[in-house]
Amino acid sequence: MAENFRLSLIQVLVRENRTCSDEEIQTVVNSFGKYLMYEKTYPNTTYYFTDQKGVKSTGFYLAFLKLYQHETEPTRFFNILEIDSKIGWVNPEHLEKTIFYFKAIRIIKDEQVS
Repeated sequence: MAENFRLSLIQVLVRENRTCSDEEIQTVVNSFGKYLMYEKTYPNTTYYFTDQKGVKSTGFYLAFLKLYQHETEPTRFFNILEIDSKIGWVNPEHLEKTIFYFKAIRIIKDEQVS
């Protein structure tokens, strides 16, 4: 399963005309490890976000947030975010909104409402 996911990551990079090291690819694979162990199919490696102005963001961090949502582990998330930044995918304009969207779900669920 992990090898198929690794190949999928490489295909995305080639398609997007991007590169990263083998070590960084392995970091991404390891970060998605829990998902790869329990699911029969590997996750979509990247997700795209397009704002109302038509500005597009992409990255492994978006897929990670979508899969893990409020259970996102900060260290793994920041490792992926760093790799996405090196690749040139992170759009700072969308980063805060994306994180808030997925993390706010946890905040709202944990909040006591009276």
